[in-house]
Amino acid sequence: MQNTAAGPAGPRHLATLAQAQRSIEETSAMRAGPPFGIDGAAVKADDANDADGQAVGSGSRFPDGASAFKLPAAERQTVLRKAVREMGRTGVPEPVAVPEPVDIDGSTVTRAILHNPTTPQPRRHPPP
Repeated sequence: MQNTAAGPAGPRHLATLAQAQRSIEETSAMRAGPPFGIDGAAVKADDANDADGQAVGSGSRFPDGASAFKLPAAERQTVLRKAVREMGRTGVPEPVAVPEPVDIDGSTVTRAILHNPTTPQPRRHPPP
């Protein structure tokens, strides 16, 4: 049985940040291949005090010499069957989309909460 570490998305030891950037680009290009989802990559410098470690950066929300890179989200198009209102966890009704089921990175999406609908709504009043 092959695990993630032994596979194409497993850990790699690279000498420079340029090689790390190429590795992230390769990971992004092959993300549809493995039987598991890949949504990002992490880079950790062996020595946080050398030039590459300082280039990776540090801050209050991530450790010295380490950084994570989020890959662009996988997107699929589908057909909206209907939009309904359901009671949210806080007791406030929330709009929910019920699309035609669509597979995204191994998960079948059948419902989506519309927190930020981007479809323009008809105006009820003319602008001032």
